Amino acid sequence: MTFADFAFATWNDLIHLIIKVDEKEKFNGFPNVKNWHERMTSRPSWKKIMDTRTELVAEQNVDPNTGLPIGVASLQEWEEKIAKKREEEIAQQ
Repeated sequence: MTFADFAFATWNDLIHLIIKVDEKEKFNGFPNVKNWHERMTSRPSWKKIMDTRTELVAEQNVDPNTGLPIGVASLQEWEEKIAKKREEEIAQQ
């Protein structure tokens, strides 16, 4: 498994979120991609890296799909929270 395989398999895992289809339908019409993806993600090296990723994401308290803190629904919401916190810090000075 190459670095390119890791990179593309990761995107393929989440592609349904981008193209807005059910996860089970993401490879419809692309049987070769589906077969390749299944071969890659069934490998022990893939499972090991995904387990490590899960641990690191949990330590950082972020959503593994968005990278946003748990409980934050959107980038806009996160930016608003950051701006509010900055305003509060400035007011305390």
